Amino acid sequence: MSSSSDLHTGDLGLWLAERFGSNASVSVSDLQSPKAGFSNETIFFRALSKDDHGESDRRYVLRRAGTGTAIYPVQTREMPSSVAMQSRVLRGLASARFRLSPRVIAEEPTDQPLGRPFFIMDFVEGRVLPDFPSYVAEGFFRDEATPSVRKSHTETGLAAMAGVHRLDWRAAGLKWLDRSTPDASPMDCQLTLWRDYVESVPDCRENPLLERSLSWLERERPSGPEPALSWGDARIQNMIFDDDGVCRSIVDWEGAAILPPEVDLAWWLGVDHFIHEGSGVERLSGELSQDEQIAWYEGQLGRPTRDLPYYRVFAAFRTVALMISTFDRLAAMGVADGGSTSDNPYEPMLAEALERASGVG
Repeated sequence: MSSSSDLHTGDLGLWLAERFGSNASVSVSDLQSPKAGFSNETIFFRALSKDDHGESDRRYVLRRAGTGTAIYPVQTREMPSSVAMQSRVLRGLASARFRLSPRVIAEEPTDQPLGRPFFIMDFVEGRVLPDFPSYVAEGFFRDEATPSVRKSHTETGLAAMAGVHRLDWRAAGLKWLDRSTPDASPMDCQLTLWRDYVESVPDCRENPLLERSLSWLERERPSGPEPALSWGDARIQNMIFDDDGVCRSIVDWEGAAILPPEVDLAWWLGVDHFIHEGSGVERLSGELSQDEQIAWYEGQLGRPTRDLPYYRVFAAFRTVALMISTFDRLAAMGVADGGSTSDNPYEPMLAEALERASGVG
């Protein structure tokens, strides 16, 4: 994991000044790191810029490549880094006039001046629901939000995700994300990508549940639905909301791909299930049940979902594989309480999803 402590504000200020204009001067301050990650680093900062037209004091978000390899498998070889891919996806969303994504200000593909590639986007004011401790266990959502505000979080979040799926991704210039070939569908190629990923992580390769699940996914893959722009890490914690629970922005596009919309919905439902039923936490007043969420999403998408049990297995499979990879990395870093591959809390969810989808029991 990385830290903003090695980021030199003077270097960043000079870099920004070159992009703001020849007569601009920029002073960078108030650096904050809301969370650290293996693949990328997120840094909030304030920039005071001055030029012949006056001065401006604004907040921005810097997304810098991490020091290790990406957690998610690389979706495209066209991009030299994960941050370059995310920046290009955000630019595509902007060209499609999708209003719920941050605007990219500038990007730097080289290691200069901050040691690793990065891009800068607008700061979106609002509230992010936390992972740890879970937003349903303590904090604003549980203790302060009204039932109508809780409901709004889910409804506007799902509506925003459906908006992503309704986009014309080809017209938005995102054809480069499509891994399909004349002989292989997007899901065919995605399963190949994930088999390669499993083979690259020893504790994944030796996990019998992962192998059984992946073999089932390869054997039972349905035809369709029509692919769309897939967000990749579709969960309510990756959204920014206002005080009324209205979604203002979707963030974290590292896993973006071209896949059926059901891939994102299944991931969303899997996360939702884990923090509620999977953790023994009752839903709060105003929260939608999973059936209600599916029905609401279908109304926003404009069609019924298809083969959702299959995609729920795929979502749980990916979660287990990613967690095993994360556990391995944390152990290698000497983190004592980082979790264990022998006690992966997501494996029961995968086993249950596979049992239901395959009609066993």
